[in-house]
Amino acid sequence: MRISIIGGGIGGLTACVALRKLDFDAQVYERSETLGEVGAGLMVATNAMTVLQRLNIAEPLLDTCPTLENVHIATHKGEELVTVPVGYYAKKYGAPTLCAHRSTLHGALADAVDPSVLHMDHDYASFDVDGDNVTAHFGDTSVESDVLVGADGLRSRVRKQVLDDDPPRYSGYTCWRGIVDDADELWPTGQLNEFAGPGLRFGVVNIGQGRVYWYATANVDQGFDTTPPTRDDVAERFSGFTDPIPSIIEATPESAVMVNDCYDRKPVKRWGEGPVSLLGDAAHPTTPNLGQGACQAIEDGWFIAKALGTGVKIEGALRAYETLRAPRTAWIVNQSRRFGEVGQWSNPFMVWLRPKIIRSTPKSTYNRQYERLFTLAD
Repeated sequence: MRISIIGGGIGGLTACVALRKLDFDAQVYERSETLGEVGAGLMVATNAMTVLQRLNIAEPLLDTCPTLENVHIATHKGEELVTVPVGYYAKKYGAPTLCAHRSTLHGALADAVDPSVLHMDHDYASFDVDGDNVTAHFGDTSVESDVLVGADGLRSRVRKQVLDDDPPRYSGYTCWRGIVDDADELWPTGQLNEFAGPGLRFGVVNIGQGRVYWYATANVDQGFDTTPPTRDDVAERFSGFTDPIPSIIEATPESAVMVNDCYDRKPVKRWGEGPVSLLGDAAHPTTPNLGQGACQAIEDGWFIAKALGTGVKIEGALRAYETLRAPRTAWIVNQSRRFGEVGQWSNPFMVWLRPKIIRSTPKSTYNRQYERLFTLAD
Protein backbone atom coordinates (compact mmCIF):
# COMPACT_ATOMS: atom_id res chain seq x y z
CA MET A 1 0.00 0.00 0.00
CA ARG A 2 1.37 3.40 -1.03
CA ILE A 3 0.50 6.31 1.24
CA SER A 4 1.14 9.96 0.39
CA ILE A 5 1.52 12.26 3.39
CA ILE A 6 1.13 15.96 2.66
CA GLY A 7 3.30 17.89 5.10
CA GLY A 8 6.61 17.13 6.78
CA GLY A 9 5.86 18.51 10.23
CA ILE A 10 5.71 16.60 13.50
CA GLY A 11 2.49 14.73 12.71
CA GLY A 12 3.41 13.89 9.14
CA LEU A 13 6.83 12.52 10.10
CA THR A 14 5.40 10.50 13.00
CA ALA A 15 2.86 8.93 10.65
CA CYS A 16 5.63 8.13 8.15
CA VAL A 17 7.77 6.42 10.79
CA ALA A 18 4.81 4.43 12.16
CA LEU A 19 3.57 3.39 8.72
CA ARG A 20 6.96 2.29 7.45
CA LYS A 21 7.47 0.16 10.55
CA LEU A 22 4.40 -1.73 9.33
CA ASP A 23 6.04 -2.07 5.87
CA PHE A 24 3.75 0.42 4.16
CA ASP A 25 5.22 2.53 1.37
CA ALA A 26 4.75 5.89 3.06
CA GLN A 27 6.07 8.98 1.27
CA VAL A 28 6.18 12.55 2.63
CA TYR A 29 5.65 15.60 0.40
CA GLU A 30 6.76 18.92 1.88
CA ARG A 31 6.44 22.31 0.20
CA SER A 32 9.63 23.74 1.76
CA GLU A 33 12.94 23.27 0.00
CA THR A 34 14.60 21.99 3.18
CA LEU A 35 13.21 20.08 6.10
CA GLY A 36 13.25 22.21 9.21
CA GLU A 37 10.67 23.04 11.86
CA VAL A 38 10.52 26.66 12.92
CA GLY A 39 9.24 27.65 16.31
CA ALA A 40 10.38 27.74 19.89
CA GLY A 41 9.67 25.46 22.86
CA LEU A 42 7.07 22.79 23.44
CA MET A 43 6.08 20.05 25.86
CA VAL A 44 6.37 16.41 24.82
CA ALA A 45 3.95 15.01 27.36
CA THR A 46 3.73 11.47 28.72
CA ASN A 47 1.05 10.47 26.20
CA ALA A 48 3.22 11.53 23.22
CA MET A 49 6.41 10.10 24.73
CA THR A 50 4.64 6.75 25.02
CA VAL A 51 4.21 6.76 21.24
CA LEU A 52 7.81 7.82 20.62
CA GLN A 53 9.03 5.02 22.88
CA ARG A 54 6.98 2.50 20.94
CA LEU A 55 8.52 3.80 17.72
CA ASN A 56 12.02 3.55 19.23
CA ILE A 57 12.80 7.22 18.62
CA ALA A 58 12.60 8.60 22.16
CA GLU A 59 16.29 8.15 22.97
CA PRO A 60 17.62 11.34 21.29
CA LEU A 61 15.09 13.40 23.23
CA LEU A 62 15.84 11.69 26.52
CA ASP A 63 19.54 12.43 25.99
CA THR A 64 19.11 16.19 25.43
CA CYS A 65 15.79 17.39 26.88
CA PRO A 66 15.07 17.93 30.58
CA THR A 67 12.27 16.07 32.32
CA LEU A 68 9.35 18.12 33.57
CA GLU A 69 8.23 17.31 37.11
CA ASN A 70 5.64 19.99 37.90
CA VAL A 71 3.56 22.70 36.24
CA HIS A 72 2.76 25.60 38.57
CA ILE A 73 -0.12 28.01 37.93
CA ALA A 74 0.16 31.32 39.78
CA THR A 75 -1.06 34.90 39.79
CA HIS A 76 1.02 37.51 37.99
CA LYS A 77 2.39 38.54 41.39
CA GLY A 78 3.71 35.00 41.98
CA GLU A 79 1.04 33.67 44.34
CA GLU A 80 0.79 29.95 43.59
CA LEU A 81 -2.69 28.57 42.88
CA VAL A 82 -2.34 24.96 41.76
CA THR A 83 0.39 22.45 40.85
CA VAL A 84 0.12 19.79 38.14
CA PRO A 85 2.28 16.81 39.21
CA VAL A 86 3.29 15.66 35.72
CA GLY A 87 6.13 13.58 37.20
CA TYR A 88 3.55 11.34 38.87
CA TYR A 89 2.11 10.37 35.49
CA ALA A 90 5.60 9.73 34.12
CA LYS A 91 6.10 7.12 36.84
CA LYS A 92 2.63 5.69 36.40
CA TYR A 93 2.89 5.20 32.63
CA GLY A 94 6.64 4.73 32.26
CA ALA A 95 7.15 7.73 30.00
CA PRO A 96 8.36 11.18 31.12
CA THR A 97 7.15 14.58 30.04
CA LEU A 98 9.99 16.45 28.36
CA CYS A 99 10.62 20.12 27.63
CA ALA A 100 12.15 20.59 24.20
CA HIS A 101 12.85 23.01 21.41
CA ARG A 102 10.51 22.22 18.53
CA SER A 103 13.49 21.71 16.22
CA THR A 104 14.88 19.03 18.57
CA LEU A 105 11.69 16.97 18.35
CA HIS A 106 11.35 17.56 14.63
CA GLY A 107 14.99 16.60 14.07
CA ALA A 108 14.61 13.33 15.99
CA LEU A 109 11.62 12.41 13.83
CA ALA A 110 13.39 13.41 10.61
CA ASP A 111 16.43 11.31 11.54
CA ALA A 112 14.15 8.29 11.88
CA VAL A 113 12.93 8.61 8.28
CA ASP A 114 14.82 7.37 5.23
CA PRO A 115 15.73 10.52 3.25
CA SER A 116 14.61 8.81 0.05
CA VAL A 117 10.95 9.05 1.14
CA LEU A 118 11.12 12.78 1.87
CA HIS A 119 10.16 14.82 -1.18
CA MET A 120 10.95 18.50 -0.73
CA ASP A 121 9.78 21.50 -2.73
CA HIS A 122 6.42 19.88 -3.43
CA ASP A 123 3.76 22.57 -3.12
CA TYR A 124 0.51 20.63 -2.81
CA ALA A 125 -2.44 21.93 -4.84
CA SER A 126 -5.28 19.39 -4.89
CA PHE A 127 -6.24 15.73 -5.17
CA ASP A 128 -8.45 13.58 -7.39
CA VAL A 129 -9.95 10.19 -6.59
CA ASP A 130 -10.43 7.69 -9.42
CA GLY A 131 -11.52 4.24 -8.35
CA ASP A 132 -8.92 2.80 -5.99
CA ASN A 133 -6.37 5.54 -6.68
CA VAL A 134 -5.98 9.01 -5.22
CA THR A 135 -3.78 11.44 -7.14
CA ALA A 136 -2.09 14.38 -5.45
CA HIS A 137 -1.18 17.32 -7.67
CA PHE A 138 1.89 19.49 -7.06
CA GLY A 139 2.15 22.12 -9.77
CA ASP A 140 3.53 20.25 -12.80
CA THR A 141 3.89 16.96 -10.88
CA SER A 142 1.28 14.41 -9.84
CA VAL A 143 1.63 11.36 -7.61
CA GLU A 144 -0.72 8.36 -7.39
CA SER A 145 -1.25 6.42 -4.19
CA ASP A 146 -3.77 4.31 -2.31
CA VAL A 147 -4.15 6.74 0.62
CA LEU A 148 -3.71 10.48 1.00
CA VAL A 149 -3.10 11.95 4.46
CA GLY A 150 -3.37 15.70 4.94
CA ALA A 151 -0.83 16.76 7.56
CA ASP A 152 -0.53 20.26 6.16
CA GLY A 153 -1.35 22.35 9.18
CA LEU A 154 -3.82 24.95 10.38
CA ARG A 155 -4.85 26.16 6.91
CA SER A 156 -4.75 22.74 5.29
CA ARG A 157 -5.44 22.63 1.58
CA VAL A 158 -6.41 18.97 1.89
CA ARG A 159 -9.00 19.87 4.52
CA LYS A 160 -10.33 22.71 2.37
CA GLN A 161 -11.06 20.30 -0.47
CA VAL A 162 -12.55 17.60 1.78
CA LEU A 163 -14.62 19.69 4.21
CA ASP A 164 -14.78 23.20 2.72
CA ASP A 165 -15.67 24.49 6.18
CA ASP A 166 -15.20 27.80 7.93
CA PRO A 167 -11.73 29.28 8.41
CA PRO A 168 -9.94 28.81 11.76
CA ARG A 169 -11.48 30.76 14.65
CA TYR A 170 -9.46 33.39 16.43
CA SER A 171 -9.02 32.90 20.18
CA GLY A 172 -8.99 36.60 21.04
CA TYR A 173 -5.33 36.68 22.04
CA THR A 174 -1.91 36.55 20.47
CA CYS A 175 1.23 34.83 21.72
CA TRP A 176 4.82 36.03 21.79
CA ARG A 177 7.54 33.41 22.17
CA GLY A 178 11.22 33.71 22.89
CA ILE A 179 14.38 31.72 23.65
CA VAL A 180 17.17 32.86 25.95
CA ASP A 181 20.54 31.10 25.55
CA ASP A 182 23.02 30.48 28.37
CA ALA A 183 20.20 31.11 30.82
CA ASP A 184 20.27 28.26 33.36
CA GLU A 185 20.68 30.85 36.11
CA LEU A 186 17.38 32.47 35.07
CA TRP A 187 15.19 29.40 35.43
CA PRO A 188 15.73 25.87 36.83
CA THR A 189 15.00 22.65 34.98
CA GLY A 190 12.06 20.48 35.93
CA GLN A 191 9.33 23.07 36.34
CA LEU A 192 7.07 25.11 34.10
CA ASN A 193 5.36 28.13 35.63
CA GLU A 194 2.48 30.10 34.17
CA PHE A 195 1.52 33.45 35.68
CA ALA A 196 -1.92 34.93 34.96
CA GLY A 197 -2.71 38.64 35.17
CA PRO A 198 -5.44 40.92 33.78
CA GLY A 199 -5.78 39.74 30.16
CA LEU A 200 -2.16 38.60 30.21
CA ARG A 201 -0.31 35.34 30.85
CA PHE A 202 3.39 34.52 30.94
CA GLY A 203 4.91 31.03 30.96
CA VAL A 204 8.52 29.95 31.33
CA VAL A 205 10.41 26.65 31.26
CA ASN A 206 13.99 25.44 30.84
CA ILE A 207 14.29 23.34 27.65
CA GLY A 208 17.86 22.16 28.19
CA GLN A 209 21.27 22.93 26.76
CA GLY A 210 21.26 26.22 28.64
CA ARG A 211 18.12 27.51 26.94
CA VAL A 212 15.05 29.00 28.60
CA TYR A 213 11.81 29.23 26.62
CA TRP A 214 9.05 31.68 27.44
CA TYR A 215 5.64 32.53 26.02
CA ALA A 216 3.39 35.51 26.68
CA THR A 217 -0.25 36.02 25.72
CA ALA A 218 -2.31 39.21 25.53
CA ASN A 219 -5.84 40.11 24.41
CA VAL A 220 -5.43 41.95 21.10
CA ASP A 221 -7.28 42.29 17.82
CA GLN A 222 -6.86 39.58 15.22
CA GLY A 223 -3.99 40.22 12.85
CA PHE A 224 -1.45 41.24 15.46
CA ASP A 225 0.89 38.55 14.15
CA THR A 226 1.44 40.65 11.02
CA THR A 227 3.22 43.24 13.17
CA PRO A 228 6.96 42.64 13.63
CA PRO A 229 7.40 41.46 17.24
CA THR A 230 9.47 43.58 19.57
CA ARG A 231 10.96 42.72 22.92
CA ASP A 232 10.15 46.20 24.22
CA ASP A 233 6.44 45.69 23.56
CA VAL A 234 6.49 42.47 25.58
CA ALA A 235 8.54 44.11 28.35
CA GLU A 236 6.09 46.99 28.64
CA ARG A 237 2.99 44.78 28.72
CA PHE A 238 4.44 42.47 31.38
CA SER A 239 6.32 45.02 33.46
CA GLY A 240 3.97 44.42 36.40
CA PHE A 241 4.70 40.68 36.58
CA THR A 242 6.78 39.12 39.33
CA ASP A 243 10.53 38.53 39.08
CA PRO A 244 12.31 37.07 37.21
CA ILE A 245 9.94 37.68 34.30
CA PRO A 246 11.24 41.19 33.48
CA SER A 247 14.82 39.84 33.58
CA ILE A 248 13.96 36.93 31.28
CA ILE A 249 12.40 39.29 28.72
CA GLU A 250 15.33 41.68 28.94
CA ALA A 251 17.82 38.84 28.37
CA THR A 252 16.06 37.73 25.18
CA PRO A 253 17.69 38.85 21.90
CA GLU A 254 15.33 40.89 19.74
CA SER A 255 15.85 38.39 16.90
CA ALA A 256 14.66 35.53 19.13
CA VAL A 257 11.17 36.99 19.68
CA MET A 258 8.31 35.81 17.48
CA VAL A 259 4.57 36.41 17.56
CA ASN A 260 1.55 34.43 16.33
CA ASP A 261 -2.16 34.90 16.80
CA CYS A 262 -3.74 31.85 18.46
CA TYR A 263 -6.37 29.89 16.54
CA ASP A 264 -8.29 26.67 16.74
CA ARG A 265 -11.30 25.14 14.99
CA LYS A 266 -14.61 23.95 16.32
CA PRO A 267 -14.27 20.15 16.50
CA VAL A 268 -15.88 18.05 13.80
CA LYS A 269 -16.43 14.29 13.69
CA ARG A 270 -15.49 13.71 10.06
CA TRP A 271 -11.97 14.44 8.83
CA GLY A 272 -11.99 12.76 5.44
CA GLU A 273 -13.73 10.91 2.66
CA GLY A 274 -12.86 7.80 0.69
CA PRO A 275 -9.09 7.19 0.79
CA VAL A 276 -8.35 10.65 2.26
CA SER A 277 -8.01 11.70 5.88
CA LEU A 278 -6.33 14.35 8.05
CA LEU A 279 -4.14 14.50 11.12
CA GLY A 280 -2.68 17.06 13.51
CA ASP A 281 -3.57 20.73 13.01
CA ALA A 282 -5.21 19.93 9.69
CA ALA A 283 -7.81 17.87 11.57
CA HIS A 284 -8.11 19.46 15.02
CA PRO A 285 -6.02 22.60 15.58
CA THR A 286 -6.00 23.66 19.22
CA THR A 287 -4.93 26.68 21.19
CA PRO A 288 -1.61 26.07 22.97
CA ASN A 289 -2.93 26.23 26.52
CA LEU A 290 -2.62 22.52 27.37
CA GLY A 291 0.65 21.97 25.51
CA GLN A 292 -0.98 19.21 23.46
CA GLY A 293 -0.81 20.41 19.84
CA ALA A 294 2.31 18.47 18.90
CA CYS A 295 1.37 15.65 21.28
CA GLN A 296 -1.96 15.03 19.56
CA ALA A 297 -0.30 15.11 16.13
CA ILE A 298 2.08 12.40 17.38
CA GLU A 299 -0.86 10.36 18.66
CA ASP A 300 -2.60 10.75 15.28
CA GLY A 301 0.46 9.47 13.45
CA TRP A 302 0.50 6.37 15.63
CA PHE A 303 -3.21 5.63 15.40
CA ILE A 304 -3.64 6.19 11.67
CA ALA A 305 -0.87 3.65 11.09
CA LYS A 306 -2.46 1.26 13.56
CA ALA A 307 -5.84 1.57 11.81
CA LEU A 308 -4.41 0.96 8.35
CA GLY A 309 -2.45 -2.00 9.73
CA THR A 310 -5.58 -3.88 10.81
CA GLY A 311 -6.19 -5.22 7.29
CA VAL A 312 -9.59 -3.56 7.06
CA LYS A 313 -10.37 -1.94 3.70
CA ILE A 314 -8.83 1.49 3.37
CA GLU A 315 -11.97 3.59 3.66
CA GLY A 316 -13.19 1.62 6.66
CA ALA A 317 -9.78 1.87 8.36
CA LEU A 318 -9.61 5.64 7.90
CA ARG A 319 -13.14 6.20 9.18
CA ALA A 320 -12.35 3.96 12.19
CA TYR A 321 -9.27 6.08 12.90
CA GLU A 322 -11.37 9.26 12.78
CA THR A 323 -14.06 7.74 15.00
CA LEU A 324 -11.45 6.77 17.57
CA ARG A 325 -9.59 10.07 17.57
CA ALA A 326 -12.41 12.61 17.23
CA PRO A 327 -13.75 12.44 20.82
CA ARG A 328 -10.33 12.76 22.48
CA THR A 329 -9.11 15.58 20.27
CA ALA A 330 -12.44 17.41 20.58
CA TRP A 331 -12.17 17.25 24.38
CA ILE A 332 -8.63 18.66 24.25
CA VAL A 333 -9.59 21.46 21.84
CA ASN A 334 -12.53 22.45 24.03
CA GLN A 335 -10.64 22.18 27.33
CA SER A 336 -7.76 24.20 25.94
CA ARG A 337 -10.09 26.91 24.70
CA ARG A 338 -11.84 27.13 28.10
CA PHE A 339 -8.50 27.26 29.92
CA GLY A 340 -7.43 30.12 27.68
CA GLU A 341 -10.68 32.02 28.14
CA VAL A 342 -10.35 31.91 31.94
CA GLY A 343 -6.64 32.68 31.80
CA GLN A 344 -7.29 35.75 29.63
CA TRP A 345 -10.00 37.28 31.81
CA SER A 346 -9.38 41.03 32.02
CA ASN A 347 -12.41 42.30 33.94
CA PRO A 348 -11.09 43.36 37.39
CA PHE A 349 -13.78 41.43 39.26
CA MET A 350 -13.15 38.25 37.26
CA VAL A 351 -9.39 38.62 37.73
CA TRP A 352 -10.04 38.87 41.48
CA LEU A 353 -12.38 35.87 41.35
CA ARG A 354 -10.14 33.60 39.27
CA PRO A 355 -7.76 32.53 42.07
CA LYS A 356 -10.70 31.72 44.32
CA ILE A 357 -12.29 29.51 41.65
CA ILE A 358 -9.02 27.69 41.00
CA ARG A 359 -8.35 27.11 44.70
CA SER A 360 -11.91 25.96 45.45
CA THR A 361 -11.96 23.36 42.67
CA PRO A 362 -11.62 19.89 44.25
CA LYS A 363 -8.29 18.17 43.73
CA SER A 364 -10.16 15.12 42.43
CA THR A 365 -11.52 17.21 39.54
CA TYR A 366 -8.03 18.23 38.50
CA ASN A 367 -6.78 14.66 38.88
CA ARG A 368 -9.47 13.31 36.55
CA GLN A 369 -8.53 15.88 33.92
CA TYR A 370 -4.79 15.17 34.21
CA GLU A 371 -5.43 11.44 33.99
CA ARG A 372 -7.44 11.89 30.80
CA LEU A 373 -4.84 14.24 29.34
CA PHE A 374 -1.77 12.07 29.89
CA THR A 375 -3.30 8.67 29.15
CA LEU A 376 -2.71 7.21 25.70
CA ALA A 377 -6.06 5.47 25.25
CA ASP A 378 -5.63 2.63 22.79
